[in-house]
Amino acid sequence: MDTVRGEVDDVPGVSGWWVDEAEGRVVLGVAAGDDDGWGTCAALAEILDRAGAPYAFEVFPGPVEDAERRAVGFGEAWTDDGVLLVNAWSCNGEPEVTLLEETRDEIRLQITATVPAPGWPGDGCLDTVAVPLEQPVDDRTLTDATSGAAVPVELREPR
Repeated sequence: MDTVRGEVDDVPGVSGWWVDEAEGRVVLGVAAGDDDGWGTCAALAEILDRAGAPYAFEVFPGPVEDAERRAVGFGEAWTDDGVLLVNAWSCNGEPEVTLLEETRDEIRLQITATVPAPGWPGDGCLDTVAVPLEQPVDDRTLTDATSGAAVPVELREPR
C-alpha cells in the first residue's frame, strides 16, 4: 500500500483505509456518491491491481465530496471582557458569522463553517467564534437563527 498511497489519496471519494489482518487485505472506505461508488472503486482497483495488493471496498452512503460549507449550530455561549464567544458545531471549519441581527431584546446569530459531508467522519472538536456586537449582551436572548433555538449565555465578569 505504501507504494501507491499518493495515488490512492488523489482519488476523490476515499474516506480512508485500514488493514484487515484476518483477511490479509487492505480495506478502503468509499463514498457511494451518485453511482454507488462504482467510479471510485474502479479507479482504486486499477491502482491496487498494479501494486498487486489484495483489497476490498466498504461503500458508505454519502457524497464524493468529503466536506460542505453550510450553516452550523452552536450550543455554548459566554462573554469574555465584553466579547460574545460561541462554540460552533464545526472542527477547524473556518467558521464565520453570516447573520447577525441585534434588537433591544434579542441577538439572532448564524454561523457558517466547513463540516464533514453526510456519511463522512469528522474530528471531535469545536470552533470558538468571537461575535462583534454593537451593544453588550446584558439580558438579551441569543437565538441560533438556523434552528430558532435560544442559547443561554454565561455572562462572565470582565477581568
